[in-house]
Amino acid sequence: MQYNSSLGRTLNLLYAERTAENDHNKTLLSLMCKTLSSSFSIEDVIAQYEQFKKVNGYYYDIVIMDNSFGLELFNVILDINPEQNIIINMELGSSENISEFFMYDISNFIHEPLKIEAVNEAILKIITQCNTNDFLSRNMQEYEKLDKNSSDIIRKYETKLIEMEQKLKDQGDFFASMSHEIRTPMNAIIGMSQILIDDKELKKKQLQNVKTINNSSNMLLGIINDILDFSKIEAGMLNLETVPFELNTILDYIADMIGLKIKEKDLDLVFDINHDVDKSFIGDPLRLSQILLNLVSNAVKFTENGSILLQIKTVENGSYIQFEVRDTGIGIKKERLKNLFQNYTQADEDTSRKYGGTGLGLSISKQLSELMGGNIWAESEYGEGTSFFVRVKLEVDERSTKRRYRLPSKDLMNKKVLVLDSRSLSLIAIKYMLEYFHYDVVSVSTVEKARKNLLENDFDILFIDD
Repeated sequence: MQYNSSLGRTLNLLYAERTAENDHNKTLLSLMCKTLSSSFSIEDVIAQYEQFKKVNGYYYDIVIMDNSFGLELFNVILDINPEQNIIINMELGSSENISEFFMYDISNFIHEPLKIEAVNEAILKIITQCNTNDFLSRNMQEYEKLDKNSSDIIRKYETKLIEMEQKLKDQGDFFASMSHEIRTPMNAIIGMSQILIDDKELKKKQLQNVKTINNSSNMLLGIINDILDFSKIEAGMLNLETVPFELNTILDYIADMIGLKIKEKDLDLVFDINHDVDKSFIGDPLRLSQILLNLVSNAVKFTENGSILLQIKTVENGSYIQFEVRDTGIGIKKERLKNLFQNYTQADEDTSRKYGGTGLGLSISKQLSELMGGNIWAESEYGEGTSFFVRVKLEVDERSTKRRYRLPSKDLMNKKVLVLDSRSLSLIAIKYMLEYFHYDVVSVSTVEKARKNLLENDFDILFIDD
């Protein structure tokens, strides 16, 4: 039979020794019990013995005492607690009081130098002679006491957590309820400043000032919208609509909203829609527009020349609609990509200073895409451009007609077409559309290549970038 060390870790030992010099014994004994106390005189041992009972409600499980104390300490302890288990430690080379201990029918001895095996054997002998259930019962009581203390701590922090959650919800409710009150005056400022911009009678300096007011107001409204939307999502108050809508309506809206910026920066905005994408869906067109407008706006913001592509296709056997917004802008460093969708995060400090923004747009887009059963991620080559991908689940509106592209008349089909466009994304999109209409398409990006093709081939139709 082996000594159960897990039971040993529940035992409380009192070690009565004549001298404090033997650290080996105390170190060894401390490894074999839950609590080890030590004392050096009879008075000290008794005081500690009674104090332990007062604090814990029970006596030490085992008292280990040097034989040099003789029967005096032995009898005092048994007078206090006749049931006390005692082990006598026989000091090396000493036979003092051994016969007296035998007269008291004491058979629990250990010898110097102490060894784990010998101490284990003595403790095991005591445990097998006693009611092991007493040890286990007290152990369970201590665990119950510990469990009660843990439960009290858990309840305390649960209460604090509930209070904190309620406080955050109240803050979210406040921000959400302020939506109309904040947006109304901002829209009035933007509207009135736009009227003044359209007024032809303003002097150049006045017009410049009003444009500054208009631009700043639009920027502030964008920040306010981000904060309010974020607060709504955090408060759990943002509910998605489920209504029929046409995808082309969203694309028209994005083109209208971003068109002026595209023109100012002399960029191309290209919509490339795969032919298997339906035209009518059921979902939340407002939130889908918000995601796409945010991504396209960011692409325009960080692109100084080139093109912005919004490509739409079905993935995973038509289960998801995937939107890709690809730009030819500044790109994002790889180490920044993983934190891109966290709250208040932008690519880096230089970007934040140069381009502004709250850093909430991508976080809101991520949460909205997840609410729509999808996800969002980014891929980028620093200095070359960035692609943002959004996948969402949209139910096809079966009541609506499918997307149809009217084919040209037979006399126009199979014509040979030359497309000249210096911007690659536009070139790809136009070629893709024309090939759907059964045209034989050659695409080139320079005048020299166009001249060469015109000299070598006969073309029926030319598509030329202005």
